[in-house]
Amino acid sequence: MVLLRERTVALLVGAGLVLSLSGCSNWESRHTKGVAIGGLAGGGLGALAGSALGSWGWGAVIGVGAGALAGYIIAEASGPDASEAPRRMSDEARAEGESDKYFVQARKAKTAAESEYYLKRSIELKPTAAAYNNLGLLYLQNGERERAVSMWEMALDIDPAYVPAKENLSRNAKAD
Repeated sequence: MVLLRERTVALLVGAGLVLSLSGCSNWESRHTKGVAIGGLAGGGLGALAGSALGSWGWGAVIGVGAGALAGYIIAEASGPDASEAPRRMSDEARAEGESDKYFVQARKAKTAAESEYYLKRSIELKPTAAAYNNLGLLYLQNGERERAVSMWEMALDIDPAYVPAKENLSRNAKAD
């Protein structure tokens, strides 16, 4: 009865740790995750096997080592570190989100200078046809037609089908 209880506890602890750690996605690399999950799985299985032989403690120790080594080898063979792509994407998404916030602030700005500042910040983070178009409108409002035309051309470089920039360019490129 005691032996069955030890096996059950060892199995439940090992399974619980493996399940809880397999959900962690913010670890540094696949190697760390592979070693930890492999070590825990090996430790749980080693404890289970060791308890059948009378020494579940030594079985767990040997299982941790073997599992960690197996986890590292499997992680190494799995290819490039997948954690880098989401981090890059999240950086791009964060920059796009910040760019959008600046664009909205530019539209709510009380002065042309404030609006220009926010549009330039938006463009620094993620250039968009809309931001260049609006910056062109600001320059036109300030009497800087050539700079305005340049902004509309940049807008069309980003999105050749962007109608507001096309219309502003056709209306103001020929005017003297």
